Amino acid sequence: IYQSARWKKLRLSKLMFNPLCQKCLEKGKTTLAIDVHHIDSFMNYQGLKRTEKAYDINNLVSLCKECHAEEHLNGTTKGI
Repeated sequence: IYQSARWKKLRLSKLMFNPLCQKCLEKGKTTLAIDVHHIDSFMNYQGLKRTEKAYDINNLVSLCKECHAEEHLNGTTKGI
């Protein structure tokens, strides 16, 4: 998924639409987003549903490196 042209285009679109870290914004901070994170991991699904989740722009959040690392440590994207 992450090496596909489709993902790269979607990721760029998300960062263009939401260039700031969405978690930092909730805390009143302004931080440039570097990463795009799946709110609901597509790895939790099989077949067509996995593909749908992977490429659903509504299942993505723009995050800075720090918040992205925090999401992977916690295993969730709460509140976004």
